[in-house]
Amino acid sequence: MNSRLKQVKKWWNIPDILTLFFTFTPFAFGLFYEYAACACAVFMIILLLYLADRKKRFALWINAASLAMLALLAGYLVSQLWAVDSGMALLGFFKFLPAALFWIILMQLDPEEHGRLFLTVPVSGVAMTLLSFPTRWIPALKPYFYASGRLGGFFQYSNSFALFLLLGIIILAFQKQRRGLCLTGILLLLSGIFATGSRTVFVLTVLVFLWLCLTHKRLRVPLLLLLAAGIAGAVLFVDITGNRDTVGRFLTISLESSTLLGRLLYYRDVLPVILRHPFGLGYMGYYYAQGSFQTGVYVTKFVHNELLQFAVDVGWIPALLFAFSLLRRLFSKKTPAMQRLLLFVICAHAMLDFDLQFLSIFFVLFLTMDPEEGKEIVWRWKKMNRTAVFLPVGALAAVCLYLGAALFAGYRKNDALAARLYPGYTPSQLVLLAGAQTPQEAQARADKILSRNESIALVWDCKALVSATQGDFETMVQYKRQALDCAPYVLTEYLDYFQLLRRAMETCQKQGDAPRAALYAKRLLEIPDLLDAVKARTSPLAWKIQDQPELDLPEEYAAYLNGLQTSDFR
Repeated sequence: MNSRLKQVKKWWNIPDILTLFFTFTPFAFGLFYEYAACACAVFMIILLLYLADRKKRFALWINAASLAMLALLAGYLVSQLWAVDSGMALLGFFKFLPAALFWIILMQLDPEEHGRLFLTVPVSGVAMTLLSFPTRWIPALKPYFYASGRLGGFFQYSNSFALFLLLGIIILAFQKQRRGLCLTGILLLLSGIFATGSRTVFVLTVLVFLWLCLTHKRLRVPLLLLLAAGIAGAVLFVDITGNRDTVGRFLTISLESSTLLGRLLYYRDVLPVILRHPFGLGYMGYYYAQGSFQTGVYVTKFVHNELLQFAVDVGWIPALLFAFSLLRRLFSKKTPAMQRLLLFVICAHAMLDFDLQFLSIFFVLFLTMDPEEGKEIVWRWKKMNRTAVFLPVGALAAVCLYLGAALFAGYRKNDALAARLYPGYTPSQLVLLAGAQTPQEAQARADKILSRNESIALVWDCKALVSATQGDFETMVQYKRQALDCAPYVLTEYLDYFQLLRRAMETCQKQGDAPRAALYAKRLLEIPDLLDAVKARTSPLAWKIQDQPELDLPEEYAAYLNGLQTSDFR
């Protein structure tokens, strides 16, 4: 009996729990989705309480990383007061709450317990690669793990998945034991990177391999052979198949690539917004508001630069604190070589992508930091009033659980339930708006969304259509112009506006109201000027990327306007 109790006690060893947790969290889409973050937060709250109870103490270290994380969370929490979408802004707090909880958990660990977590990265990476790679030949599973022929793995996003695999390679390269096993793991992770087709990670991989060859003589020959074999395999694959969309993408690396120029366009557009909004637009504010400031054709949830993303979400102060904490660690003489290389790779790639939206990568970032730096504040668990701790912490866990249920319903396309549980969840509200059965229902749903977010073209389109059906064409024009401001590069918006104005003009003609008919004819003739104004503001970069602006009316529309110019409505 005593031996069984000892076995149970050993199984509940804190490092073992953390190791299992940290190994399996990347399989949950890298903790990208908000509902996954909420579920993770609940588990981490329980784990943190258990940790404090076992160690009979609770410690907090006040340092640059702690202040940066506190500023980020506070920014996401209060930004709903001025956010583009107040309902979605609140979700930013719960999205990044697990990162803060993980940082606090690290503060409770001993250095050796902390160090054990690094090996979970290559273990998870190898397992995910082995499990997801064969789905290429399973039609029912392929869409979940591949996009455009590129392996996205359990992250469902090729670039960040490739980064996670590269982090695993770095950790294995620094292991001093089981060299053969580590080289096998590196080979598998490298194969996964090639399957993702991520060009930026490929460049970083070459740089990392060269650096490791210079600093690790015992790995010089094996690493060079692995890299050379990988590149040769990619060249052979392209030569045989002619396919440059996956592995062959490495052979199309260029400073003139559409992907890179597209990112530069994002940065060019967002920088003035950041300067004008020092406290940010709130979580998902950039996504919903981008139509008002974009100078090219794109629809992206994230700006593909995490420093700019934090700045546009929650403002200058949290973003600068976060950057300072990372740079301080990167250039500190106390930073071990492996942690410095991991931190450099994460920061370098995060300047071109949205890696930290995957909390599994955020966790690795915090593993490279020193949680026991700065001033320590310790509470003795026995002396603490446990009721005062469990009530607010339990309430926070309950809120996470409730929100997670609502967001999971939205992920599963049960939008009615998601909107009922959390009315501020805009994606589900938009689905319900699109499916409205009556003008009254559409109007009510549109007004509900507008009370939180005035930057969505679909909502203004809905109100414009309802106004047109009621014969209120002046209000229709106002709403439709709002929609055009929200989606200036969507040609169908202008064509829809064209049809509504034509309908208004013809209705007024039938009613014998010539002045109003002439007014709508004039507005019809102004549509080419609206398109020309958008062309004038378009960035030169927009004409160099794959998705170029289409801002010319179809021939039949242009012909109609030409005929209208010569009519009595001039």
